[in-house]
Amino acid sequence: MKEILRRLGEQLVSHDALWEPIRKTVVRGSQFLCAMRDSYEAERTVIDTPKLQQALNSRVVLAGPFQGMKYGDTEARCSALYPKLLGIYENELASIVAEALAKRPGVVVDIGAADGYYAVGFAFRNPETRVIAFEQNPRAQVELRKLAELNGVTGRIDVRGHCGPEDIASLGSENGLVIVDCEGFEDVILNEENIRLLAGWDFIIETHDGFTAEVTKRLEERFAATHDVKRIDTIHDYDKLDHVKVPLLDGLPRRKADQLVAEGREHACLRWLSCTPRRS
Repeated sequence: MKEILRRLGEQLVSHDALWEPIRKTVVRGSQFLCAMRDSYEAERTVIDTPKLQQALNSRVVLAGPFQGMKYGDTEARCSALYPKLLGIYENELASIVAEALAKRPGVVVDIGAADGYYAVGFAFRNPETRVIAFEQNPRAQVELRKLAELNGVTGRIDVRGHCGPEDIASLGSENGLVIVDCEGFEDVILNEENIRLLAGWDFIIETHDGFTAEVTKRLEERFAATHDVKRIDTIHDYDKLDHVKVPLLDGLPRRKADQLVAEGREHACLRWLSCTPRRS
């Protein structure tokens, strides 16, 4: 039986016509279900742990760069809620985001804004910052607007849909910050000409080599002439608590704590680039 299954497996993975639909359905589906299971177990842990229930049911960000931001009944889109409420979402970027906030940018452009964690977060922390938030998913736009209203920043956030290269080119000479998370499309919108036009802007870019091969390397090369570029690698979900201290999770079994901080990235091939204008 084992030999039959092995041979069947070899047939499936060795033929492109068979493998591609399997990869896009069965493999990704199983990864999605595993993430859903972890999310379900994390929710059960909160329900069964009074101190967690009391702290997290307030639906307010407890720590990190956007501490105090209200989440209310906003649904986290394309991400996990509990890391955001704990204040450790994408903690690999903590120092980069802190530096960006300290610069108090006049404008922040968030491409792939999802439910608005960064778009609303920057507006919440910096009262003078205006935000252009590109998000093409209508349901995510609803959550983004809800989060903005809850935190009193609706008037400073311009919610738009799809972002193309022409939208980047039209931003003009006013310097600010561009945050990019668009599942490989960064390769298209951040072309050489747009980078040249925005030579004075800061960038925080999530790159997706799993979707667009070698996009990280290409962007590093494109930004090299105008920016200092720093690459930040993703920390695996089950390693996060080795890099960040979350006192609220003290006393929990490690597996349960891991599920509460998990961002569902263990199967992802992504990293970030922080690009800072090079001063002459």
